[in-house]
Amino acid sequence: MKLPQKFPQFEDEKALIVVAGQMEADFYLLFNGEINKISSFKVEKPRYSDREGFVARRAGGITIGGGPSYNVSKEKIKIEFSKEFKKAIKPLLSDKKISRIYLFAESYVVNEIKDLLSSFSGQLKLIGRGNYLKTKPLDLLEKIFSK
Repeated sequence: MKLPQKFPQFEDEKALIVVAGQMEADFYLLFNGEINKISSFKVEKPRYSDREGFVARRAGGITIGGGPSYNVSKEKIKIEFSKEFKKAIKPLLSDKKISRIYLFAESYVVNEIKDLLSSFSGQLKLIGRGNYLKTKPLDLLEKIFSK
C-alpha cells in the first residue's frame, strides 16, 4: 500500500512496525513509499482431549468430586509465543537491514517483547501500549508521526 505524502517515505531506510498481543503478532515493512504486511503469526490456545486436565478431589480414600480442569497454562502460551516471535522476526531483521523498529503491544507483554528484541534495542524507536492488532497500518503511522 502506498504511503500518503504526509508521512516520511522511507526511501533511504527500512523500518519495521511490530504489532503484538498475547497470542499473535503482525509485522509491517516501511520502504520506498510503501507499507506492506510481510509476516504474522497466531499461537493457538491448547485444547485438551477427553481426560487431560482432569482434577479429582479425594478425602479419606474416597473421591468426593471431580471434573475437567481446562485452565490454559499462561506459561505454555508465553513460551509458545516467544518461540514463534523469534522464528518470525529473525529473517526480517537479518535480511531486511531494518534501521528502525516501532513496537505496538499490549501493556502486559511489552517487557517480554522488549526482551526478545534486546539485541535490537538501539533500533527500537517507539512503544505504543494497548491492543493495536485490529488497527489499520495507516492509523499506526498516524500514532508514530503525530508526536
